[in-house]
Amino acid sequence: MKRAALALGCCLAACVLTASSQPPGGPPKDKKGDRGKGPPRYELGKIFPPFVRDELQLTLEQEKELARIEADLRAKLNKLLTDEQKKIIESLPPPGPGGPPGGPGEPRGPAGPGGGQPALDTTSKPAFGNGKENPASPVPNGLKPIGGRWYVKEGKPNVYFYRDADQFVDLFSRTGDSNKDGVPDLRVGHDDKYLIFESQNLPNHPTAKFPNSGNPNTIRAQNFKHRIPLVPRPAEQITPPPMGPIGMAINGVVFFNPFEAGGMNAVAGYSEVWFDSCCGHPEQRGAYHYHKYPSCVKTPFPDDGKGHSPVIGFAWDGYPVYGPYSAAGVMAKDLKGADALDVCNGRFDPDRGYHYHVTPGRFPYMIGGYAGVVELRGRGGAGALKDATSGESRAGAGIASVKPGTADRNKTHVITLELDPDAGRIPAGVPSRVVIGPFEGAKLTRAGNVITCEIAIPKDANRGALHDCHIEFETAGRVTVLKKNTVFRVGGE
Repeated sequence: MKRAALALGCCLAACVLTASSQPPGGPPKDKKGDRGKGPPRYELGKIFPPFVRDELQLTLEQEKELARIEADLRAKLNKLLTDEQKKIIESLPPPGPGGPPGGPGEPRGPAGPGGGQPALDTTSKPAFGNGKENPASPVPNGLKPIGGRWYVKEGKPNVYFYRDADQFVDLFSRTGDSNKDGVPDLRVGHDDKYLIFESQNLPNHPTAKFPNSGNPNTIRAQNFKHRIPLVPRPAEQITPPPMGPIGMAINGVVFFNPFEAGGMNAVAGYSEVWFDSCCGHPEQRGAYHYHKYPSCVKTPFPDDGKGHSPVIGFAWDGYPVYGPYSAAGVMAKDLKGADALDVCNGRFDPDRGYHYHVTPGRFPYMIGGYAGVVELRGRGGAGALKDATSGESRAGAGIASVKPGTADRNKTHVITLELDPDAGRIPAGVPSRVVIGPFEGAKLTRAGNVITCEIAIPKDANRGALHDCHIEFETAGRVTVLKKNTVFRVGGE
């Protein structure tokens, strides 16, 4: 390690400044247009640009030593250079030509057709470690690095681990076989560039009974094949997520962008019965999917609000999607200033690199654009998504209140739900089912417009984020759903 540090130290005089955009020679030309020009990307004290880091596949120890060297160099340069010299550095354009105008799977440069918002700074800092005195954990025995933050424990089947800050997390082994057909809901493999998924796209949590009064479709097993890059690359241009799948939760169920087919906000523009209590619904082919934070997705670690949320999925550009918290008691959507989420709903931190966060109750809910290079065909335009806030509610929620609104973990609670008679015709009798988030109601009773049930909250339930509630009445082969969003949260220690 001392030799590596010495070798890197010898580079300092020649590598005081590094452009974090283009590899040597620049990107390929597009036959139909000029290259984009790309924004200035010089960083004071940065030794290797991202494309060099990706090729080097630095070890954890090398990353930590490099981060220390760069921090020392940056501090010395800040003292050495005048403010005027620093402004000159910031204004210098990167070497080489700019980005290409675009094409399938490639970013568009700002000077090319369809140019929009510039690229985001996604990978210009250490990939691992916290850059401070606390080292990240060593790689456990038996794990083989395959690229970026990914590791494999070889076997039958292979088990894939993702390095999330200083933890190595088995993200995909909890999916199971939901429809008992002998085929795992999710199978994972890899090649030299990609993590590869074969998914039946079946949720491993409670869902509403479909079809119902709010959705005429039925959940069906799919034969999806997805892949994400092992090493995400920052794009020259933000790519808007298309209609259809835009990423995948760790249970194998796909994420959709925040719009329905007509271009309306699928979360805020429709009646509340549109989704079930776990924030999903099937489309015409039967593919169940999420448009917003899937609060029922089970991660290896509970999201208890005491620290950064765990990974809940990945966008197709390879960057991870985390739950709502950026730190203990702090939701990422509430961050301000330099720490705030960008237009893609992403941010950088030194422990996790660039990543996205879900933003409950705030557009775009999951990702607003791809910050990384993504393989998409037939897309148009560039830039992040913009909200289409107009919409229509085709049915009232049907539920006036849910009490209490907060309940502790590791306990059984009595919940009272008051129906709203002004929302339309309320079905008679005791409902067949009450579900609040992932929690199934038991011992259902009804007196007038008041329904009472019990829910048991496990000790590892996620805390803080608000859950939806739905009630089902099944009569004469027809399922009527009443729904109210964001009404209940898990609290306590």
